[in-house]
Amino acid sequence: MGMILNPNRIKSVYATLTTDAAGDATWNAVSSTLKHPVNGRLLAIQIDYSATAPATTDITITSDSPSDTLLQLTNKNTDGIWYPRNQVCSNNEGALAVAGDNLWDYFIVQGNINITIAQGGNTKIYLVRIYYS
Repeated sequence: MGMILNPNRIKSVYATLTTDAAGDATWNAVSSTLKHPVNGRLLAIQIDYSATAPATTDITITSDSPSDTLLQLTNKNTDGIWYPRNQVCSNNEGALAVAGDNLWDYFIVQGNINITIAQGGNTKIYLVRIYYS
């Protein structure tokens, strides 16, 4: 009996970023040790800030294809997990809504994921885990 593979299983990408003297750091999935693009639906992003990260820390996570800002945190330094979603639109570009509330769905990522840290303090370590399926 062969093994059945579940294409919907949860996968993750784990990134460790160390800021430079200016408090900046960058990482992307293709040039990192991962060496391949991320393909699937973005489920969640978990960030573990350095214990002494300044409250001015900015973290931006983007994808190349399609080009989207997946998560942007400004002036934060508290660990957490975020569940970013993209607004759903109709076939004529209008936002879809039910009873006046906008609809949201997963971001689709097919390519490189980039992480940028600014104002993060001198030589601070940040851990980012991106969950997708």
